[in-house]
Amino acid sequence: MMFVRCLRFAVGVVLGIGWVLGSVATAAPPTLTYLYPAGVQAGTTADITAGGTFAAWPTQFLTDDPGLVVTPGKTKGQIQLQAAPQTPPGWHWLRAVSAEGVSNPRIVYVGTLPELLEKEPNDSATTAPTVTVPTVMNGKLNKAGDVDSFAVLLKKGQTLVANLEANRHLQSPMDAILQIVSADGFVLQHDHDTVELDPRIVFTAPADGRYLVRVFAFPSQPNSSIQFMGADTYIYRLTLTTGAFADHPWPLAVSQGTNASVRLIGPNISPNAPLVAVPNRGVDRLFDTVSSESNTVAVWREPYPCFTTDQPTTLTPPFAISGRLPQNGAVQSIAFTAKKGQRLAIKSFSRAFGQATMPVLRVVDASGTQLVRVEPTKPESDTETAFVAKADGTYRVEVRDLFDHGSSRHVFLLRVTTAVPDFTLTTANDRITITPGKPTDVAVTITAEGGFKDNVNVTVEGLPKGVTAAPTGTPAKKGATTTVTLRFQAQEPVAAQRIRIVGISAGAQPLQRTATIAVPELPIPVQECWLTVLQPPSAKAPAAQPAPPKKKP
Repeated sequence: MMFVRCLRFAVGVVLGIGWVLGSVATAAPPTLTYLYPAGVQAGTTADITAGGTFAAWPTQFLTDDPGLVVTPGKTKGQIQLQAAPQTPPGWHWLRAVSAEGVSNPRIVYVGTLPELLEKEPNDSATTAPTVTVPTVMNGKLNKAGDVDSFAVLLKKGQTLVANLEANRHLQSPMDAILQIVSADGFVLQHDHDTVELDPRIVFTAPADGRYLVRVFAFPSQPNSSIQFMGADTYIYRLTLTTGAFADHPWPLAVSQGTNASVRLIGPNISPNAPLVAVPNRGVDRLFDTVSSESNTVAVWREPYPCFTTDQPTTLTPPFAISGRLPQNGAVQSIAFTAKKGQRLAIKSFSRAFGQATMPVLRVVDASGTQLVRVEPTKPESDTETAFVAKADGTYRVEVRDLFDHGSSRHVFLLRVTTAVPDFTLTTANDRITITPGKPTDVAVTITAEGGFKDNVNVTVEGLPKGVTAAPTGTPAKKGATTTVTLRFQAQEPVAAQRIRIVGISAGAQPLQRTATIAVPELPIPVQECWLTVLQPPSAKAPAAQPAPPKKKP
């Protein structure tokens, strides 16, 4: 429910959409397969190659922040991205847009460090460039067998953080490997999967010297080749720093609409470092970002009171609490009160933060009797369960790691909420394209929660003039879900426009919820669709006449 209630994803403006609709719109919408480099330092401009398909060029681009300005270049696929100094650091998205529709999004980072491009050849100790840290190396493993190497000069006792972003947010189809190699060729440290499929190394130099940071990758979808792979889509961002690097904030979440501060936890950050203020950008934000010297992390915004396990107390739902498992075998116990018959939803998040805990939840009563136990259903999934109190009293949720592991990265957020009648809306596609005169159907799924039983009227906000969207047929019901089909119709062409699908319940106290869409390229769901109405096809050209017969010589 948190995603439905508080997701108000910050969507920017359409930048300079001023194309002229042609007489015939026969081409497909643009697509984006990668952006290289996939980042820009705030207050600077970067030349970026946009991989994908573009029926016409120049095309225009959408962004999620007005501080990002995209200017298409003269060559197809070449764009210039300017990030204003005040642009919030962290990930943002771009979409290409044309008369035929809107592309899928691709993530681009706005960073705080200088950004450099790798240059080939750099596959060996002799060809590796010496990099001044801190910096972000933007690289590409562009062919099978490619290995990228970068040299750094370290003093004895200096701690280098080498953090690679590729698969998790950039959707690069790579399972990357990082290595630290000595000047004489010995592998000193090796990492494969620290943040899902993306590696990170924290290396303390045993002596003054030149050390090599080496990057190579297997495909993220294993195949029978068993070799290092590469392609134009194998894009990565490698942060190299001996400065403060934030792994996560503490606490992991703060309440929506409040002014709050967090402590940054990570390599080269002192436990006594000053707290960092969390920007308060809105009352119902899903998350805000905070920055260390070298990187940016997200702080979740919860619509509930937020706590940490550093100050044990008995809590009353709803609440969210940040916890940690600092060593192997650690268990965190969170006490809460409940009334007889009270229905609660209990969810624990760690993998959603890119953290290491695979949460196992166990609910016990005051005597220690186990009432509920649940494990993650997938290797990279978090854990949730429902709970009904059998009597008034105090209960405890125990959280531990599935393999009894613990470390500074074994942190979690536990959310315990009361089950109240409510509903959610979801739909499958964040882009809707209509041909004038031809109806287009879009399925919307309504999921009842907490005993919700009212009817829901599904409508569309932001429809341009001349476009209609009305439910059609009989809603299809299956258990707690109902599928409603919206039929979109239009008579005139419309350039890309943002719309939202909303549902309003028919009860005495109506509830309004906005449909969410899971977009593969983005780490959080969105609440917006992009609607395009195509130019209608022109009249058919006259049939070709047969050529007159040739005269005999």
